[in-house]
Amino acid sequence: MAIGISIKLPLNKSFNLNKTSAAKITQNLKMVLLTSPGERVALPNFGVGLRRFLFEQLIPQTLTNIKSRIEQQAKRYVPDATIEDVIFNSYLNNSSLVGMDENSLQISVIYRVPTINRSMVLNLAATPDNITMLD
Repeated sequence: MAIGISIKLPLNKSFNLNKTSAAKITQNLKMVLLTSPGERVALPNFGVGLRRFLFEQLIPQTLTNIKSRIEQQAKRYVPDATIEDVIFNSYLNNSSLVGMDENSLQISVIYRVPTINRSMVLNLAATPDNITMLD
């Protein structure tokens, strides 16, 4: 029988497991980032809801709102991680980003896992069509 901490997503026939607390925390943070409120059964407020920001104007207030939402959701639903910073890259401040246009946004979430005293980074790319993990 396999030994692990939690089920590794996405589910597949081999039924993989997260074997470290860092892998479990990373997976939980990804779920919070990629879920919209109302998508998760029995937890209607779960999720950052990045999709709702896709058609917002790319101004400092929008970025502040996204950062605040990420910090709030992580604090509530992934208490094992501490958000250290959220960094935004866009065509507006870095026109050399490959594959990005003026409607794209790259988000880097830097978080610390206190139990192993290690900082980690999750990178996302948001375009008008989709939000994807870059890691």
